[in-house]
Amino acid sequence: LYEYLSLSKPMLCMDDANGAVTRFLDRFHVKTVAYQNVEEIKNWLGECVENYSAAVAQYTVSHDEALKYDRRLLNEKLLRIVNA
Repeated sequence: LYEYLSLSKPMLCMDDANGAVTRFLDRFHVKTVAYQNVEEIKNWLGECVENYSAAVAQYTVSHDEALKYDRRLLNEKLLRIVNA
């Protein structure tokens, strides 16, 4: 999941509305739909295809925000804590 955040591409999360992934992604600009809602998924994909630039602007996680979850940086932080 963290690797996807750093891609700077529109993300669609298909999850239970109360799922842990949905709750985590709420802090980002990630579109979340119930995986059973085929119509909403089709509409979102159509939006992205028709106007990709707008989709990128609306549904892409900022690079600075994504860096907070970069595995290399998190590993370095953990090493500093362990070695303290």
